[in-house]
Amino acid sequence: MIRLFLAIMISILPLRSFALDLTSPSLLQADVQATADTIAAAGGGTLTLPAGTSPGWVNVTRGSYKAAIHVPGNISVVGAGSSATILTLDGDGKTIFSNSGTVTESIEYTGMALYAPYGRGGSGNSSAIAIALRCNPSGGLCSPNAFFRIHEVYFNGEYHGAIAEKRFQSGLIDNCTFVRPASADPNTSDYGFAIGQESTGDPPKCESGTASTDPPYHTVLPAYAPYGSASYNACVALWDDWWNDPVQHGGNNFAMIPTLQMGTDNGIFVENNRFDWKGSALQTNWASFGRIVVRYNTFTNRDGNNGGIKPGIIHAEIYNNSFTDTSGGGTIALYLRGNTLAYKNEFVNYSKMVQWGSFYSGSEHSYNWRPQTELTESYAWSNSCPSCTGGGYSINPEGNPERVVEGTSWFNRAPASGDRIYPYTPYTCPHPKTGLTGSCDSTLYGMDGYNVGTSSTPTTSHDFEIHIHRE
Repeated sequence: MIRLFLAIMISILPLRSFALDLTSPSLLQADVQATADTIAAAGGGTLTLPAGTSPGWVNVTRGSYKAAIHVPGNISVVGAGSSATILTLDGDGKTIFSNSGTVTESIEYTGMALYAPYGRGGSGNSSAIAIALRCNPSGGLCSPNAFFRIHEVYFNGEYHGAIAEKRFQSGLIDNCTFVRPASADPNTSDYGFAIGQESTGDPPKCESGTASTDPPYHTVLPAYAPYGSASYNACVALWDDWWNDPVQHGGNNFAMIPTLQMGTDNGIFVENNRFDWKGSALQTNWASFGRIVVRYNTFTNRDGNNGGIKPGIIHAEIYNNSFTDTSGGGTIALYLRGNTLAYKNEFVNYSKMVQWGSFYSGSEHSYNWRPQTELTESYAWSNSCPSCTGGGYSINPEGNPERVVEGTSWFNRAPASGDRIYPYTPYTCPHPKTGLTGSCDSTLYGMDGYNVGTSSTPTTSHDFEIHIHRE
């Protein structure tokens, strides 16, 4: 039944130009890597993993990347189910899967449980990553045809980022469970899902000081200039020029990608997942070209102010999620920067729903900043927070109070006629790439609203014992 389900889900993805599908003879690290390499040599395909529990995998260096299993290019990885294929990272390891080749078509990871137990092997995993996706190692964005889907995966461990993604323009993470066990609470990592779509160019610097020989798109401005002033607008114009110059981005013309595409399929969708986490369940700060849509997820957090979602990107939509703080209350769920829409979310045991923030770096309010960390055209409305005080909102200007102003950079209302984001309609739910029928219920929060009839809920009970040994 599991195999049939996975076959159906794979068929939903676009037809591939490659078709070498191989099953690893075992879950020994050497066998899995050898199978992946054979598929890669043929141009891509599907790596199928058998049921069982792997030994504690360790990292191997290839080029500039370290991972237990290197998955080059157009390869999907399919296990026998999230309670059947159990993959474990040894304490000396940092990454389980690294997709470090060029991706030009659709890939997926599904049907497995990924563990990174803290302290195994003596060094711990404070920077462990379960799945690292890099579609274009040479820099720039991925091919427009590149798409990833991660579903039916159970993440458990001391992860720095359960999923770390760079440069994909579109993707889908659905029907997964993210668990950080209580034993990991004293340790240092602080988020469970990371997205970063980065350029290879040298971004502009608008900073105080004297003239220098910095690269193009660097300039010198007065030590401090208020929001909307001539100097401030000059730096915005500098960023616009850089954005539209393909030479600065590894040959990619970002002018073809409008900054705001709210309500479209252009972005990374995170839907119908369960997060039981301490720390930021989703953190997307510094994702230069990141677009993320977070909807119908259930979040339980044990860390209060570091919990929930911290987007710092040019495009974020956050709606119909359920957030519960179990740390004792008096905390903030969402720390928002960039361009964000946050609406129809439920917040339980929080004192504030949203903290609006902006960013600057350096002394004297220098202008070494990026647009995605500036608060611009963000809206919050129709959220529920019975325990919130003071309207449920606060501000953290981070040194720039002129940049965090209600009615200028953020709005406690829905987009209205005359706003650049108006009219706004959320994208189809469930995401068409899930293959699910029906529609999401916009009157409900979290996974309860993802009642589409044919979906299966993420596996949250893993009652097997993990025994780690080296190969």
